[in-house]
Amino acid sequence: MIGISFLFWCTLIGIFAACAIPFFILGAVGFWKRFRLIQLLGCVPAIFILASAGVLFYLVVDSYANPSSEITNPRDIRSSFQANVGIEPGPDVVPLKERIYNFDNFGCIHLTFRASSATFDQIVALGFDPVSAAEFSSETDKDTPVWWEKPGPSETGCLKNPHWTGPFSTNRAYLYYDRASGIVYFYSEGDN
Repeated sequence: MIGISFLFWCTLIGIFAACAIPFFILGAVGFWKRFRLIQLLGCVPAIFILASAGVLFYLVVDSYANPSSEITNPRDIRSSFQANVGIEPGPDVVPLKERIYNFDNFGCIHLTFRASSATFDQIVALGFDPVSAAEFSSETDKDTPVWWEKPGPSETGCLKNPHWTGPFSTNRAYLYYDRASGIVYFYSEGDN
């Protein structure tokens, strides 16, 4: 499926680049007939189209080659917290790390932050239900960052919301609170 998607975008960009051919022909006629205006009317749009196609091709290749990014800026993580968790982060929320993974029609976010148990309970009230630690670990194991800690096999504080709201047509969210350290592990994923 990924190869077909990549091939689709490359074909679309190739068709767009082929639109430069008539302009190059017009520019060549201008050079042959020595008409400066026809040279400009042909070559300038052709170069612009090819440059745009090159930039689009670079963006497509880059998105397929580097589908994830790490975020450590606390201000960016706080705004991501609000966008993904759905509540305004209070003063007790201390952003730690975030990794965003987005590839083709799938995306996920691993987010860690310190928070009080009251904030954690506020997030749980958004529709989370208990799940086993094994289910939590297997479901949150997509493009897992090295700093993401899995709960122990006997841990009981793992939660899931199968009806999470997000940017995809189907979204799920998972939550784990390490009460000893006060660190919340939030994971959200979705696909179209």
